[in-house]
Parts: sequence; structure tokens; C-alpha cells
Amino acid sequence: MKTMLCNRKHNSIKSVIKAVCTTLFVALLVGILISTSTKVFAQTEWTKYEGNPVLNIGSAGEWDDAGVFSPSVLTNGYTYQMWYSGLDGIKSRTGYATSTDGVNWTKDTLNPVLDVGSPGSWDDEEVLLASVLFDGSIYHMWYSGFDGIKLRIGYATSTDGVNWTKDTLNPVLDVGSPGTWDDEDVVGCYVLFDGTIFHMWYSGNDGSFYRIGYATSPNGVSWTKDTLNPILDVGDAWGWDRLRVQHPRVVTDGTTYHMWYSGGVNFDSRIGHATSPDGVSWTKDTHINYVLNWGNIGSWDDDGVATPFVVFDSSISSYKMWYTGDDGSDIVRIGYATSLFTQELTLEQIKTNLLNNPPNTGDPTVREETILALDEILKYYSFSVSQSVNNFYTFMMENVNMELQDTLSAGASIWMMYNHGFVVKTPQNVFAFDLVDGYSGWSTYLPSELIQQIEVLFVSHNHGDHYDYSVANTVIANGGYVVIPSENSNLGNVPMAAGDSLTILGLHIKAHYGLHSSVPLRIYEVTTYNGLKILHTGDNQTSETLPDVDSLDVLLLNAWVNESGSATAVVGMRNSINKLDPTVMIPGHIQELSHDYIPGNPTSRVPYEWAFEVDDEPLNSEVQVMAWGERYFVSGELVEIVKHNETPSFPKSFALHQNHPNPFNPVTTLHYDLPERAEVTLMIYDILGRHVRTLVHSVEEPGKKSVVWDGTNELGEQVSSGVYLYRIKADGFTQNRKMVLLK
Repeated sequence: MKTMLCNRKHNSIKSVIKAVCTTLFVALLVGILISTSTKVFAQTEWTKYEGNPVLNIGSAGEWDDAGVFSPSVLTNGYTYQMWYSGLDGIKSRTGYATSTDGVNWTKDTLNPVLDVGSPGSWDDEEVLLASVLFDGSIYHMWYSGFDGIKLRIGYATSTDGVNWTKDTLNPVLDVGSPGTWDDEDVVGCYVLFDGTIFHMWYSGNDGSFYRIGYATSPNGVSWTKDTLNPILDVGDAWGWDRLRVQHPRVVTDGTTYHMWYSGGVNFDSRIGHATSPDGVSWTKDTHINYVLNWGNIGSWDDDGVATPFVVFDSSISSYKMWYTGDDGSDIVRIGYATSLFTQELTLEQIKTNLLNNPPNTGDPTVREETILALDEILKYYSFSVSQSVNNFYTFMMENVNMELQDTLSAGASIWMMYNHGFVVKTPQNVFAFDLVDGYSGWSTYLPSELIQQIEVLFVSHNHGDHYDYSVANTVIANGGYVVIPSENSNLGNVPMAAGDSLTILGLHIKAHYGLHSSVPLRIYEVTTYNGLKILHTGDNQTSETLPDVDSLDVLLLNAWVNESGSATAVVGMRNSINKLDPTVMIPGHIQELSHDYIPGNPTSRVPYEWAFEVDDEPLNSEVQVMAWGERYFVSGELVEIVKHNETPSFPKSFALHQNHPNPFNPVTTLHYDLPERAEVTLMIYDILGRHVRTLVHSVEEPGKKSVVWDGTNELGEQVSSGVYLYRIKADGFTQNRKMVLLK
């Protein structure tokens, strides 16, 4: 999106207008307070509407025939009102449109509803970037005015949203004194009213950078700028927003403020997200960067997206965004996107949830949501350093070290460690598989006390995410054993070829053949002193041919499956697991356990739900999905371990799981858990919240349930490609998820 931050004093009026419009300074509407209790919401995945743009330019000769941009929307859930900026190639004015669904808009016949001022006034060139608030009787508008030299913010009121009266005290927010951060322009504000005070976030320009400031007012007219301004600065030297942060849109859930904003460098613009506890101290989302990017080449928004305006639709638990798109030809239009509500957890909340809900006994729904939230963060930190992630795993590793020192009289404890690693403690031994120290760019370390407790270290192959020279040497130096494939005999003190068997410290070990790319590896079968049998697959890529092991108790499986061309491997893996019939299966490699795919982009990540069933068929074992540093405890003696498929048990809580496959074409399966007899309704909606199909509406007995959707509506007609929502209601429990139909 072309910024064109030029000196307005030396440009023609048309150039000035283009500079203003293509920069898309935003005015924001307040009026939408999200009712989500104390939940924090994530905005990492937005789906653009296939029919974009939803508001187009006017016909030739009309007041908005050269561009429509900067939407400000009010909605009561049934009707939508939009105030927007329109450009005729010479001047920008403010227009009005209405809609019943937020997608199909009708422009008002009285447009423009706010015109430029009389010659010589402060807004005689432009009136644009409207931000509208409705208090129940009066509409309040804050807008940007341009006199050919500077942009300032004015105020107007209306009883119907169409006929406006400008305030006699305009402009109500002026530029700063010379040398300040906003001495060139103040523009594009968003206003929120808390019942007592008006709060304004606005863009300021000093001639070089655009930043975001904050001001307050008792009446919406007399404003006091905050002494801490600017409250949101540009990014660092390599940041995507290193020259511009502007067009703030702010909402609050009563606990946290959320801001969507436009950012860019030169001729581009994307949409970012930041959070604040007080509306003044802001933290940008570091792991997701921008949340909405420009479109594909040739699309209507392939040169930039900006001016986000977001509302929350509680009826379908979805966020709705209207935004401006630029196709590179200086024609700007308004588009629409949606994002399903998801709860975003901080690392501190994730840590608390994991500790309070251990794999064996914790609430499975809380665990699933928590691990998905952690995985969402890890997707963006996989090969970069983040101090917050480092601190999180430092704590988790210290916790493992403390738990390892607990006395264990029976059973076994199993901790999942970095990447593929596991640590196992029985009453007789402490041993580990593929233990590495801070892999994948994290500087987190393993406590030396933890490594010193390892008596036997099993290394599946010599890749850096499986073998750590320092860890192996420490184990050997402490009198321990490092079991290594015979092809890498120099890396340990106990080389094993495929088919070899031996006993170390009461552990009966058998090495099986495996392969990772072209690198041979070992799949270790370990039987403990009390008869617990464990199989660790390493990074084996021949999972469909796992070795035959009788009476397997624990399968430590590193789920490494490519999305592209992986159907055969996934089915083979499922069949192999079910043939082994382990009592417990623990998938490793949490970075590759993701709850979604990147459509069309092959990835080594597999869905989280794969851990519970593969190819729509269940796995014949108890599955424990764990985060790094978590412990699974096998209670009592081996004889007390009950196989999942021998004793039926009901789910502990209501849950709606992700459909599989996803994306799909044209058939997918939806799964849900019922801990008790309940009246169940499972319905499908399109992204606009319109009912598509009712799949379940009956009283059902407790258990793990599933239902197939064939991509048709109630009339049996095939629906179009796109994002769909499905919602379950059962005895007061409600949960929503989204799925993607690709054709």
C-alpha cells in the first residue's frame, strides 16, 4: 500500500488526497465492547470473504468513484451501519451505508453525509476517517479534516447517523508543538467511552514516522494528550512496521485491551495486533507478527491491507473485520474477514493449567485447549529465540528435575522432554531417550542435576535433535551408559546393531531397525525390572512397519508425517499401532502436533487430533498428549494397568473435537464426548452465521461420539468451498469449532 509520506505544502491537491487515501489513516468506531468475561481472545487466523470487496467504488462521476476506504461499523446483531471515506479523485468525504448481514451493503441516497468545510476552514480539503459512537440517542463522530497543510481531528453529532452538525470548537485535537512526535498531523482516531471518560487512540506524524498516541476527555470535545505518548511505537530496524504504526482499533473485554493497527515500511501495509492491561502500556504480538496480510498477486488487495475494524458476534463466537484493500492502482475498496473465537493463553496460564491438569487425572478439555495454545505459540518460535519461551521451559525443566528426585515405590513416571526426548523413572532406574539440551534455537538448559540422574541414555540416531554430545558425555562421565546405533559407535559406549539384545542395570534391551531419511536409526524396546515394556520409535519414518512387540505397555511415538502424500503412511501407522495395541501411547515431537494444516503448503506438522484417531478410525490404546516437561504416571504395579479397549469408560467431560480430515473434500467426521446422557444438538453454520445443516438433534447416551458431514445443506445440495463453523449444545455445554471445505 503506497505510503507517499510527502511534504503536503509542495504537492497538488490531488497528490495530497492520494497520499491521505492510500495511506488510509483510520478513524475508529467504539461502541463495541466484547462480552467475553475475562477470557483473552486470539486473532491469529483470519479468513477473507470469497466475495470481496464488499463495498466497491461508485459509478463514474459519483463522489466516491475513485476509492472507498476506512470503514467504521455499528451493529446491533441484526442490522449494520457503516460510515466510510469516499474519494472522487480530488476530495475525500464521508459516506454512509447499511446492511443486514455485514456483507451486502446499500449506500445511502443522501451521500456524502459529511462534506468538506467552507473555503478557508480547517477541513476545506478533506473530511474522512470517521469514527462513530452511539450512546442510545445521539451519534458522535470524530473525523479527520485536512486544509491542504495539516490533518487534525474534528467532532460532529447526529440524531440519525445521516444528518450531521459539526462542532463550533473544531478541530478538537490539534497537532503538537514543533519538535514533538505529532507536530505534522493528528489523524485517524478511535474513541471508547467507559461511562465517565472518553478515551481516544490516534495516529501522529512528525514528518518521518507514524506512531499511535492516546488522549482522554470528559465530554468528547476537550482532549488531554497523555504524557507517555506515543504509546505504540514503530518496530525495530527489521520489523514489518518499522516506519508506520497507525489506524488503531481498540476493544476491551473488561480485563485486557486489544488493538488492531496498520503497519508498514514503504509501499506496503499489513494489519497487526497488540494488547494492554490499561490502554496505555502496549505489547505487540511477537509470535504472530501481522495477523492479516495482503492478497495473492492479481487480487483486489494484493498491494496492501489496512484500517481494520473488528466486532465480535457472540451468536457464532466469531470476530468480524472490515478493512481496506489496495490493488496497487490507487483504487482502494473495503473487504471483509472473519476469525473464529479462540482463547489465547499466556505462557504463565499455560504453565498453571498444565501443572493443575496432569496427563492422567486432569480435565481433558482444559488439557487439549492448553496444549493447542502452547502449540500455537511454538509454531512461531520454532527456530527463533524468545526469552519468554526460554523462561517457560527453564521452569518446566526445573520442575522435571524436582519430580525426578521424588521417591518412587511402584509403577513408573514418564516425562516428555525437548523435541523427541523422554525421561523414565522406575523404582530401580532412571533412563532417557534422545535427551538433548535446548534444541531448536531455545537457550533453555537442562539442569545439570537432571542429567546426572540419567543412568542409561538411548540415542536413536546422530541428528542434532536426537544426539547431544554434552549430555552424552555427562552421562558417561557419571558412570552411565549411552546406547547408540552401531553405525555411530564413536558417539557412545554401548553400540547396538539391529537385532541385538542385552541387559544393562536390570533393563532388558532389544534394538530394532528404523530409518530417518537415509540415516539408519534404532527403535529401542526396553523392559524394566518389574516387567514394564516400553518401545521408543525415535524419528522413524517407516512407522507403518513398526516392529512386532508382544504385550507392549507404553509406546513413545514421534509422529513425523508429511501432509503431502502422507495418506498411506498415516493409515499404515494407525494399523501398526493398533496391531501393537499398547496400553498407553504418548506422541512426541509436540512441534509437529498441530491442530491445523496450512492449506496447500506441505508441512511436517500433523493435526493434534491425529493422536486420538487416524483416518477416522480410533486407536486401540489410551493416548496421552503431553507438553514438554509434563509427567505421565503409571500407577501401581503392572498388573493394575488396564488397557483402554478392555474396560469401557466414559469421557470425564463434554468436549467437541476438531473434525478429521480438515481441510476436507467432500466428507469429514465430527467427534464429541458425552460424560452423561444428554440432549444433543450439533449444527453447522457458514462463516456469516447462517444455518447450513443440523447433524444431531436427539437424546444420546454417554460415550465418545462421531457423526459424518458430507458437505451438503438441509436440502441435500452441495455447499461451496469455504470456512464453516460447527456448534454443539448439550445440557448447558456449548462449544464451537471451524472447518475448511476445499474443492
